[in-house]
Amino acid sequence: MNINSHIRKIIVLAFFVLSLSFIFPAVSYAATDAPPSCNNRNQINEEYILTNVGSGNNVVDVLLKYKPGAVFSGVYNVETKEWMALPSYKTYLKEEEKSGFCTVEPRGGHEVVAERFGKKIDKETDEKKNVGFAIVTEPPILKLRFISGKLNCPYTNKESRKLPGNEQDQIELAIKEAVGKDYKVQKDDKYVTDEKCPQKPGS
Repeated sequence: MNINSHIRKIIVLAFFVLSLSFIFPAVSYAATDAPPSCNNRNQINEEYILTNVGSGNNVVDVLLKYKPGAVFSGVYNVETKEWMALPSYKTYLKEEEKSGFCTVEPRGGHEVVAERFGKKIDKETDEKKNVGFAIVTEPPILKLRFISGKLNCPYTNKESRKLPGNEQDQIELAIKEAVGKDYKVQKDDKYVTDEKCPQKPGS
């Protein structure tokens, strides 16, 4: 095989690789097309937070910023009746994501929200009274889930990751008060997951 044949093969291969970058750019982009995670470096702006703390945000206006299917990790204090929810992984704004927007991870998200919640409230509260929940948006319906290992297991003395009915009712009422007649709030009774709290070896 002569040198010219080698050169031709190299040129053909180069064009083939180059063509793939034009044909499949969306694929490679979609694989990483998720908002950044909230952490010490990425802090979410108040305008993207659902909350009734203090004067609170207009929760309906904030929800309108998000695409349908948005999921929020929430923390509720059963004593003060205050709550806060941050967007969870792969939740998107209707407009292009900007600086100051980030999402919490599916695992450990309630811990991030609880930390932000603690900084937001202007009174001393018992952190042991913080419980976790989630909001799933299916406009005009908001579905509530009540699973959190990080917050609900300590609250229920490791009996369940799922909140008892009374606490569920409190959260449901709080969200209804925040959204009024703009959304129908209901418990997501069809959501099934492991409700057992993790047990340490030997416990």
